[in-house]
Amino acid sequence: MGNAIGNKGNVKGVLAGLFSMVLVCLLADPAWAVLDLRPKKLRDNVDIVTEKAAQEQAAIPAPILRPVVEYLAENLRDPFREPRQDKNKEEGVSQTKLPDLKVQGIIWGTDIPQAIINNKVVKVGDTIAGGVRVVEINKDGVSVFFKNRNYNLSSPAITQFESLQKKGGHDEK
Repeated sequence: MGNAIGNKGNVKGVLAGLFSMVLVCLLADPAWAVLDLRPKKLRDNVDIVTEKAAQEQAAIPAPILRPVVEYLAENLRDPFREPRQDKNKEEGVSQTKLPDLKVQGIIWGTDIPQAIINNKVVKVGDTIAGGVRVVEINKDGVSVFFKNRNYNLSSPAITQFESLQKKGGHDEK
């Protein structure tokens, strides 16, 4: 009897050793791993994720090589200035002054607004003293155009009102 028990223990030891060697071989080399003990759903998800990652890596395009562009604008005009400003600056021409114009009266509430400038009655579109063109006449004054610039000439009432405010009114002596 003792012999039979010893053989059974021996067989158990041999089987345990053999099982250990198979387990070590399977863990050491994944090629031998025939049994995947993970649930089927988990195995499928892992396979899908690894497949998508491989596709994304293959889809990454090569970097775009762009040429180096040098912008040299030394002899070009400034695009944020009016062309006349640059022309005057380059030629050294000083800005011409508006001729001496005095607004003496304004009629602005009619179909054809009119103004009296330097003792002449003018309307919108008229040209006066030295090429000054009347652009607009309203209650605040007269807008004129001269040498590619707009100028505003104040109404005589506004001018008198401002001078009275500076002086302090009529009653003061």
